[in-house]
Amino acid sequence: MYPKGACLFGNRAAAYIKRGWDGDYYAAIRDCHAAIKLNPEYLKAHFRLAQCLHKLRWMKEAMDCIQAFKLKFPDYARTRAFESFEADVKIAVFAEMEIARNHTESEDEASAAASTSSSTSQQHSNPANKALPSC
Repeated sequence: MYPKGACLFGNRAAAYIKRGWDGDYYAAIRDCHAAIKLNPEYLKAHFRLAQCLHKLRWMKEAMDCIQAFKLKFPDYARTRAFESFEADVKIAVFAEMEIARNHTESEDEASAAASTSSSTSQQHSNPANKALPSC
């Protein structure tokens, strides 16, 4: 295979990421995988793969990719660009966790309110309960 093929796939992935049309992040992921298969040491392909996963909001996969990147390229992992990107991904992960937590809490409150409302309406609709005072 052409020795510069990894670079070509990596550059096309960068173009897809920059353009950002529907499906471009998926196409960029395919190109990143092709580049990594041709040259496992191609740093930019690994970084662009993590970027795509982040853009697609696949946060667990993005964090896994970041961790693998840090192990494979420890020198680059200490650069300002990488640290900034990692911070952005972590913020997005925490934001998603907060949204999920709030959603779960609101579902719990809604089900509790529904069960309270249900028991109150049953209490008022039962003729035997009309003689009893409401609590």
